Amino acid sequence: MNGRFIVKLGIRNLLQRKLRSVLTMLAVGIGVSSTLFLLSLSSGLRQEVVSQILAATSSTTMVVSSSGEGVLTPADVHALAGLSNVTSVEEEVVTAGKVMNGSSAIDVVIHAVGGRYYELLRVSPTKGSLPASLGNQILVNTAAARALSLGEGTLAPIKFTAQTSGIEVKGDVRVSGIIDTYDTPHIFIPLKLLRDGGVLITSQAHLQLASDDVHAAASLRQKVTEAGFASEYVGDTIQDVERLFAIFQAILGLFGAVALAISVLGIFNTLTVNLLEKTREVGFMKSIGVQDRDVKRLFLAEAYILCLVGGFTGVLWAFFLAGISSFTLNHLASMAGYPHVTYFLFPPWLLLATFLLVGGLGYVIGYIPARRASLIDPLDALRYE
Repeated sequence: MNGRFIVKLGIRNLLQRKLRSVLTMLAVGIGVSSTLFLLSLSSGLRQEVVSQILAATSSTTMVVSSSGEGVLTPADVHALAGLSNVTSVEEEVVTAGKVMNGSSAIDVVIHAVGGRYYELLRVSPTKGSLPASLGNQILVNTAAARALSLGEGTLAPIKFTAQTSGIEVKGDVRVSGIIDTYDTPHIFIPLKLLRDGGVLITSQAHLQLASDDVHAAASLRQKVTEAGFASEYVGDTIQDVERLFAIFQAILGLFGAVALAISVLGIFNTLTVNLLEKTREVGFMKSIGVQDRDVKRLFLAEAYILCLVGGFTGVLWAFFLAGISSFTLNHLASMAGYPHVTYFLFPPWLLLATFLLVGGLGYVIGYIPARRASLIDPLDALRYE
């Protein structure tokens, strides 16, 4: 018998017991949809977290600092700039200081940064604008703006005092914008103000990488470590997130696998009952010349049909449930003022793996009933009641 005829015959056999076949495919659909729904949730949340990390920190930026409690010297910064895969170095000095606005004076953490610092770290003010490349404009965070009673205003004149390495630097600056970062007061001033005051050391250096290639970044970090410096790279955070979500995905997949295992038992039961009900029919088929391998293929075809139809239905359900859930969650989030979030993601590999798994289960589950059917003796089968 050719393959098309076997498929048609398998469909006819399943339609003879419509309710049983539909319930079996329903069980497969529930198992597949629950597994796919949970795994797509994990994939969506993983991508959302990684996207948030990359949105906040560039994947082509590496932060280098002294491996001890010391600081970087101009010679250190020059050495870092000469490493391969480094296109530029942006210095940052972090120190304690004071800021005065009229009669208000507060202790702050001062970040003295170069002009490209804001571009490298993707800093975006919530109010006002970034400081001009030249001049004495600065950024303050929300906590500092609140403590200084700046309110909604920008370009407000304030005074600062920074003390580092035994050198005290004072200056008059203007606030150009407010950023929402850190819980305690922080301000960001031009690095030139400290350099003009005699401060030559650097707390940390931000390296601009030529590419975001993981292997190139790993090679660069090795060179930085060999040079005696410590480094931080966003790739470390992403790897930690990947490991966390791999465990999370495995746990969710395990819950889905339980439902899928129950559906597997349902398919096996259906095929076994079909074999018992069709024993005489199998015997008759063999008596008129149907070969054992064709009988085996017939029962395997029934298993494939149950699994694939149920699996396809489960995929459709998973998409539907994910769409409804995503719409509901984002609607509630928008009402509370939160941005849109991608909760569910169906990568191609996940869909391909689902259909391969379902097809593989069809063969594994159908093999035993199919083999038993192929070994039936036609004379015994015709006498079977």
